[in-house]
Amino acid sequence: MDAPKLNEFSLKNGLQCLTYDMPARESVAIGIWVKMGGRYESLRHKGIAHFIEHMLFKGSAKYSCRKIKEELEGVGASLNGFTSAENTCYLAKLPKEHLFKGLDVLSDMVLNPVLDEMELEKERMVILEEIRMYKDLPQHYVFELAEGLLWKGHVLGHPLAGTEKTVMNITRSVMKDFHSKYYRPKNIVVAAAGAIPNGFKQMVEEIFLGKPPGKKSSFKPFKLSQSQPRINILSKNTEQAHLCIAYPAFHRLHPLKYAQSVLNVIIAGNMSSRLFDEVREKRGLAYHISSSVVSLMDTGAVFIKVGTDNSKVEKTVDVILKQLGSMHKGKISKKEFSQAKKFLLGQVTLNLEDTMEAMLFLGERKTTSGEMELPNEIKEKIKRVTIDEVKQCAARIISPRRLNVALISSISEKQKRKIQKLSGL
Repeated sequence: MDAPKLNEFSLKNGLQCLTYDMPARESVAIGIWVKMGGRYESLRHKGIAHFIEHMLFKGSAKYSCRKIKEELEGVGASLNGFTSAENTCYLAKLPKEHLFKGLDVLSDMVLNPVLDEMELEKERMVILEEIRMYKDLPQHYVFELAEGLLWKGHVLGHPLAGTEKTVMNITRSVMKDFHSKYYRPKNIVVAAAGAIPNGFKQMVEEIFLGKPPGKKSSFKPFKLSQSQPRINILSKNTEQAHLCIAYPAFHRLHPLKYAQSVLNVIIAGNMSSRLFDEVREKRGLAYHISSSVVSLMDTGAVFIKVGTDNSKVEKTVDVILKQLGSMHKGKISKKEFSQAKKFLLGQVTLNLEDTMEAMLFLGERKTTSGEMELPNEIKEKIKRVTIDEVKQCAARIISPRRLNVALISSISEKQKRKIQKLSGL
């Protein structure tokens, strides 16, 4: 069986393309990535990147809204899109013989959207309902509150979908200008993973080569200035208390980024993790607790999320912060370290054997840092991580003065004061 092979090429107008050929697969995943996300927006028009993503599915020069779906779903394909802080992606997973159809539909959506006025007004209402929906989901909304603390005073600290006010500010003219500025070849990466047929490069050239290059996008860097804990407690009548603890962490090119990933697994990255064991297994304080890492070009974060009974929230905060404090002081066992590394190595293998996961992994890296690493290279770097490097990460990241605590709960004022005290305020 032939091993997967990574190929890259660029067009004269600046568009970049990568293919990850996985010959044994029957499917292929394709994504058109635009180097533009929530952090490129003005506060007045916050949410425009997400709004445009919605609108591109509403029709293009060659394909109506209905035709976009029928052309791809009619051959068994799945179609989607998403917006993040640093990029927007339009993607499809198809049987390998229909890759060219997928590329044609997605590229016309990206390059030639209609942005119909009536459709825009309808979709504005849809997005407003989406914003309201997420505010009614405390397990989601608490994450937004934590981001607001973590990236206070910066566009990163504002909701990706915007607010009702900012979404109402986005006119068709504003949207067209934003699209014209960012949806240009210098800001686009075409990524495909799976059984790549002959002629793919030629089709990319036929579609994109004649387009004007545009300018590379840029964003306002984030400068970390937090010197004391921050806390935001939103009083709401909920069945559970929803808690999110966040710390500033390393950017995506930091030399300790793989050690940071190992630390995340140790914290609450799986069911063998420290916090899962302490919070759920030993004390029964929560059904589930998890941690995750967000890595951006100039900053990053570690998030810990848990839902617990309102009456147990102080105990839960106390247990979590004590365990994090222990890690901050270097109390990480060789067994924890070894298990976390093995888990991470296994996840690299499992995640990259699927064509869609491989496309998302490689496309995001190419769009942001430009750093391309094959699975075996990543595994070797993870293997070289030492326990001392993980302890160094814990000492630098889990800093009491950079603690951020977001909580949505119906707790009493007395409970709030206790949590503030536990948080160092």
